Amino acid sequence: MSSPADVAELLADFERAQRGLGRSDVTLTDYRQRLRTFLAWLEPRSQHVLGVDAATLIAYHEALREKGYAPASVLAYLLAVRVFYAHLTRRRHIEAPPAIALPRVRRGPPVHVLTPRQVMRILAQPDTTAPLGIRDRAILETLYSTAMRIGELRQLSVGSLDFEGGF
Repeated sequence: MSSPADVAELLADFERAQRGLGRSDVTLTDYRQRLRTFLAWLEPRSQHVLGVDAATLIAYHEALREKGYAPASVLAYLLAVRVFYAHLTRRRHIEAPPAIALPRVRRGPPVHVLTPRQVMRILAQPDTTAPLGIRDRAILETLYSTAMRIGELRQLSVGSLDFEGGF
């Protein structure tokens, strides 16, 4: 097994490289969390982080599924690991990244679409007499009117607004 300092340096180098590629703070946080999960799973197996092979990744894939992770989450975790090992290859820590076929996530129409009445009930939930209620209502309105994803919403700032244009 790699020493914690070695692994920490590999992760720090990976994060610096990803930041240099313009990855957002949200993406970096997601990668960090997903890689920590992978490394925590790897540790009791006494597997060296630089010695991971396809069989190890297949076992990790199965472990995520057995824990009840949704298919999209399994894919996200495996993608983070894939990007990390591609980085290790570019840095010549390993010859080639361990390769496995990533699971396909079926994306179809939503299974359940809210009725206009249900939407109105949700939008009416925040207490708009309190500052946090006003914030929550603005968040819900933004999500509903733009079909924005949570990750996109988290990246918004006051500078993202166009007060003159009305949005």
